Order: sequence, then C-alpha cells, then structure tokens
Amino acid sequence: MTYQQAQEYLAGCCPGRIKPGLERMRRVWELSGPLFDGQTYIHVAGTNGKGSTAAMIAGILTAAGKRVGLYTSPSVTGLRDTILIDGEPIPEERFAALMQRL
Repeated sequence: MTYQQAQEYLAGCCPGRIKPGLERMRRVWELSGPLFDGQTYIHVAGTNGKGSTAAMIAGILTAAGKRVGLYTSPSVTGLRDTILIDGEPIPEERFAALMQRL
C-alpha cells in the first residue's frame, strides 16, 4: 500500500460519520498485535486545551530523552501532521506500512 492509497482508504471508509464508543479502537488494538504492547500512554481528554496540553507533555517527554508519539486531530496541513514522532511528521512509508498492517 502506498501513502496515497492509505489516504484514499481512510477518506472512503467512514465519510462524515461519527460513531460513539470504543469498539473500533478495541478492534484496531486487537489487529495491531504486539505493535502497542509494552508502551506507556497518556490520553488527554476534555473540552478545551487538549492540543496545547498534549504538545506540552510531548515536549517535556522529548526533552527528557523519551521517544514520543503524538496524535492530534483535526489536521491543519494534512493527514501526516496529526501523527508526530519525536516532533516530526510520520514518514509516508511508515504510515502506509501501518495502514497496510491494520
């Protein structure tokens, strides 16, 4: 799967639908196998300030020498800006490989 194909798949899989609940996330977790095992997660929730709070946490952890992944939504400049790894957008090849796996 290419990055373009991954984008097209995501755009077409659930157009404009919001589906409350965690069933889809549980399914992704199951399909990922060991991809997410053994890692620590911080989930920032609430009404206002989530992006700023998450960015500050990511900055603190990065400065402390931790490897940090950050997901925010909605995107500002495109899909890749929603997923950062140590402050850098996820590489297209890595994104496509993960989408192919899932």
